Amino acid sequence: KMGLSPHNVAGIGDAENDLPFLGMVECSAAVGNALPAIKERADIVTEGEQGDGVVEFIRHLLADDLQSIDPSLHRHYVVLGSTETEQEVRISPYGPNLLLAGSSGSGKSTLSTGIIERLTDKRYQCCIIDPEGDYE
Repeated sequence: KMGLSPHNVAGIGDAENDLPFLGMVECSAAVGNALPAIKERADIVTEGEQGDGVVEFIRHLLADDLQSIDPSLHRHYVVLGSTETEQEVRISPYGPNLLLAGSSGSGKSTLSTGIIERLTDKRYQCCIIDPEGDYE
């Protein structure tokens, strides 16, 4: 009802009644004394308990907009493919920037289309700058 994308929301909780909310937000946190089920579901667990944990989480948010927590948000990463050893190649939807370069016909458009499709499937927005007009 607030018109916010869940991708722009972070939340913190401590008990079962918080599970639905924490499942919707982009970055979920549990305070240090949260129930085990909440800690297991959360992207991060604060060291502080109760209000101290909330303050700790807010400090992360204010310090770098949760960029330092991004590696913990792997559930949102976009899979690009896999290596020869079957290890997934993934990128964070939040950056860093990605440059696709190569000779004509090397698959840049195919790869960029695949990335855009995967991002939009997860309901992320994209900005495409296309000086040649290949995208509509």
